[in-house]
Amino acid sequence: MAGAAHAFGVRGTGLIEIVIGTAIITVVLAFCFAAVNGFFLIGKKTSDRIAATYLAEEGVEAVRFIRDSGWATIAGLSVDTPHYLAISPAIISIGSTPEALPDFERTVTFRDVYRANASDDIVASTSPAGKSVDPNTKLVEVSVYAPRSDVRVTLAAYLTNLWQE
Repeated sequence: MAGAAHAFGVRGTGLIEIVIGTAIITVVLAFCFAAVNGFFLIGKKTSDRIAATYLAEEGVEAVRFIRDSGWATIAGLSVDTPHYLAISPAIISIGSTPEALPDFERTVTFRDVYRANASDDIVASTSPAGKSVDPNTKLVEVSVYAPRSDVRVTLAAYLTNLWQE
């Protein structure tokens, strides 16, 4: 009887070792899969952030080009309203139709710039009295959004009427 119990114990132990070994391998493989998947997601998000930054920089430069073509175009745009760039080999302009950028959405928003009447320094629009809108300066914000990775990059720059047209 003792021999039979011993043989049964060895077989049971082997089965337990197989179950534990399989569980360990499953956990390790699941961890590896999750890590690789996480690395790919981080890589995609980083790639989208870099591309969005370049697109935002391009947008600021395009608006500077438009400003250099004539301040009246910039001054005539509505403030605090999203606009869109239209970039083609022949012309760069600002319109109301969204650009056809694959995987990205780019908007351009112009804001009034306020100056303190006494010092001529730029002040916040919410600051107290003693300020006025500077008709020769605008704040432009170019925002690029990548929906697939939920990345948003916004760059801002002040534009001035360099030639006081």
